[in-house]
This record gives sequence, C-alpha cells and structure tokens, in this order.
Amino acid sequence: MSVGPRFFLRSGLMRRMLHDVHGRIIDVGCGDGYFLAQLVHMGFECVGLDVSAPMVERCRERLAADRVELVCGTIQAYRPDRLFDAAACGETL
Repeated sequence: MSVGPRFFLRSGLMRRMLHDVHGRIIDVGCGDGYFLAQLVHMGFECVGLDVSAPMVERCRERLAADRVELVCGTIQAYRPDRLFDAAACGETL
C-alpha cells in the first residue's frame, strides 16, 4: 500500500478522537488492516469491513495473532449481531 503524509495525519487524528472511547468498534473500509491494528492495540474489540477480498486477506495476514472479526462485503449488506460503540471510516472516499 502506498501512503503519504495525509494518511498518517488522518490516522493520528482518528486515534486521538477515539482516545476516550472503549468497547466495540467497526472499521469500515479497513483495507490491509493498518489502522485496524492500531485499534486492536488501543484495546478495542474490532470488526474490519471491506469490499475487496484481496484486502481482507491481507488484513487477515496482518492481524493473524489478534482476535478481529473480518468481513468482506458492503456496509449495506452487513448485519452485525450486536451494536458498536464507535465506527471508523477513514479511507473510503
């Protein structure tokens, strides 16, 4: 994945915004799992959602040791079994 300074700035801003949030979070458009790994490190129970099967597989490889639910599909089709405390959507537009 090729990223620039804006990606890291955005990731830092999102981490700071979530500093006082705890619990379950969904990362919509999780890509290869870079930000999702940061959320795991922050202590969240995480779900990663992406429409790209290759990206979900890369994410699975990155987070193999972590307990993260990964879903390949659209947000419109996803039916979670329970609610989230927060949602992240940083790389989808």
